[in-house]
Amino acid sequence: MKQFLAVFLVVVLVGLLIIGCGTAAIDSADKRTVSSRSTKPIAGDINGHITVSPEKRIGSIDPKLLGVHVPAWNETLIQNGRIHPRFLNNAKKAGLRFLVYPGGNYGYDFVWNDRNLPTEMDTDQFLEICRRLKAVPKISLNPNESPKLAADWLRYVNKEKKADVKYWEIADEPYLMMSAEEFIKKVKAFVPCLKKVDPSIKIVANVSVANPDYTKKVIKQVGKDIDVYSIHFLPLPPSKRF
Repeated sequence: MKQFLAVFLVVVLVGLLIIGCGTAAIDSADKRTVSSRSTKPIAGDINGHITVSPEKRIGSIDPKLLGVHVPAWNETLIQNGRIHPRFLNNAKKAGLRFLVYPGGNYGYDFVWNDRNLPTEMDTDQFLEICRRLKAVPKISLNPNESPKLAADWLRYVNKEKKADVKYWEIADEPYLMMSAEEFIKKVKAFVPCLKKVDPSIKIVANVSVANPDYTKKVIKQVGKDIDVYSIHFLPLPPSKRF
């Protein structure tokens, strides 16, 4: 994992310097220098120099950074009512410690107590996966359903199952699905119902740096109701230039 992180950091940093500065120079742990020059510098002819020392430990990575969506629609994860052992083994090797359910925008059509298909992963199975992996769960709510349904889900998970799920998200990537004003109304409607069931939970709002106006409106108008911001940032979108 350390080698992977070191290589990943080098690749990302080199890419950022090449794209943003025009010239990149990297002095790695073995003191070899690699230089590259873009044929079309964006910010002028600027020299950059980065030293990467993977053998030096400067801190710990929060395990919650190593996570994935666990989609309810992925029927390969559960077979004959049991979690697929290969998935568990691979997830453990990858060090996954933060799992999101029911999986992206699929949550906009997902009803926790009335599954679309009998093969969908249910809440109990998701919680069991989290238990087996010792992972922190996050549940993304369906904003198209009622706040009461969301509160019933929370009551089932934290009161009946005693799973103590802390992170509850009001919709996945709402900035792609509704206006800021609509999302703000959703937050105002959902949060009081959820907090009434379990005041200890953390309300998550998904925002994007690519849509600053949307994000600023959300923070300004309902920031007091939000405990955690899940920031989606895709720095390298498809481009014909590169």
